[in-house]
Amino acid sequence: MGGEFGFAAYGQLRLHPWTAAAYASGADRDLFILVANQAAALGMSAFDGRTDGLQWHPTDVADGWTGELPPGLIFRCGFQADVDLPLQSAGLVLQQATDRVGTLELERLEVRVGVKAADPLRFVDGREWFEFSDPSGALPARVSLSCAGDDLVSKVEPWLGRTVGFGQATEDGWEVTLRSTSLDYLAWVCGVLAWACADDEVLVRFGFGQDTQAQASSS
Repeated sequence: MGGEFGFAAYGQLRLHPWTAAAYASGADRDLFILVANQAAALGMSAFDGRTDGLQWHPTDVADGWTGELPPGLIFRCGFQADVDLPLQSAGLVLQQATDRVGTLELERLEVRVGVKAADPLRFVDGREWFEFSDPSGALPARVSLSCAGDDLVSKVEPWLGRTVGFGQATEDGWEVTLRSTSLDYLAWVCGVLAWACADDEVLVRFGFGQDTQAQASSS
C-alpha cells in the first residue's frame, strides 16, 4: 500500500561557510539532488533501481538556499511512496541533506501524511531508538493535528513511550515535551500520531520557540 506524504519546514537554515562559497560559485546541489542522491545511496528509494523492498522518491521539492520561497519557509518536499509509510527514513534523509548544507533552526514543521502504517508494531524499534537519548535535550513544543481527539493520547502513548511527554490539551492538539527537533524523530512521531487518526490524510504541525508562543496566544 502506497501514497503521498510531504514536509514543509519553517525557520532558518544557516549555510556552512564552505557551502555558502560553493553556492556563490554556482553549485547546483539543491535539495532535490541531495535527497535523491542520499536516498539512493542508502538503498532507501526507488532511485536505486530496485523493484522490491522499500521504495519512495521525492516529487515536489523546493528550498530557500538555491531558489526563492516565501519568507520563513526553509524547504518543502513531497514524496511518493510505493510501500507502507517510510516517514522516518524520509525524515532521516532530509535531516542529512540539511546538515550537509547548513545548520537548521526549526521553528515550525508541517507534515502531511497520506499513507499510514497498517500495524503499530512497526513503531517499536523507533521507540527503542529514540528513548535511548539524552533526556537533557528535551524541549517544549506544541503539536496540532487535523484529527485531534480526546482518546488519541491514550492510543498513542504505549507506542511513543517516553519519547513524547503530553501536557495541557489545546484546541487542536497538545503542549508537549519532545526529545529533539531532528527530522527523523519528528517524522517518526508523525507516523504514530497519523496511525491513531481515522482520517485517510492527516496534517501534523509542530511549533517550537516563538512559534509555540504565537500559537498559544492565538488559541
